[in-house]
Amino acid sequence: MPRRGKGRSREMKKSYIVGLAFAAVFAFFALSVTSAFAVNELLVDNAAIAASTNVHLDIAGELLLEDTGATLSPAVLCSGLFEAETGTEGGGKLFFITALQPLTGTATEANMLECPTEKTCSGESLVTARNLPWHIEIELMAAGANEWLAVFLNEAGKIPTYAVLCTVLGVAVEDVCEGASSARLENNAEGILGLFNKAAESENAECSQSKGHKDGVIESDGGVAGLITEVGGLTLALS
Repeated sequence: MPRRGKGRSREMKKSYIVGLAFAAVFAFFALSVTSAFAVNELLVDNAAIAASTNVHLDIAGELLLEDTGATLSPAVLCSGLFEAETGTEGGGKLFFITALQPLTGTATEANMLECPTEKTCSGESLVTARNLPWHIEIELMAAGANEWLAVFLNEAGKIPTYAVLCTVLGVAVEDVCEGASSARLENNAEGILGLFNKAAESENAECSQSKGHKDGVIESDGGVAGLITEVGGLTLALS
């Protein structure tokens, strides 16, 4: 007469092994899918950007620039348009800011804006972007958060730098601020939103009028994000 208990034990053992194998395959598949989607890159019309393709971008917005360590903490409010491109080396994982233009009208000098005073300076101030192009990499803030960081990199000869020329008590004063910073990025129906200092998380710049201390605050005015779009009107998103 067959020993039923022993046969049942073998079947249970087989089922257990099959179950472990299935779990391993599922875990591998889940890891592969997660890695495939968390690539931290720009997409154009929902497609990855080929390394050999140079995509041109516009970044429009308004920034508050303040040196909290300088005398009377001068601050200006600048509306402008950064021109940028992905280049032909990194695909959509990085991009370069190449020029600064006014939102309307024509710049009096290359990469210069005339900005109204927010505090301390008299009349309009001149703000100039220096050491262009600035190199920016895209990083995911946290797994599943759907928020990214645009990280401005310090590179030899290309350290992100801006100069503010304002008049204080009748004297023209230039404040040169430099250093890496970052801005938060989020997908939006119109493109990608960029926000400086959303939660006091953007690094301050090091400014000459505050004796080299990192007191140069860069902030999206009123918490209103700038907008990053593809120049030709194609859909732009982050993945």
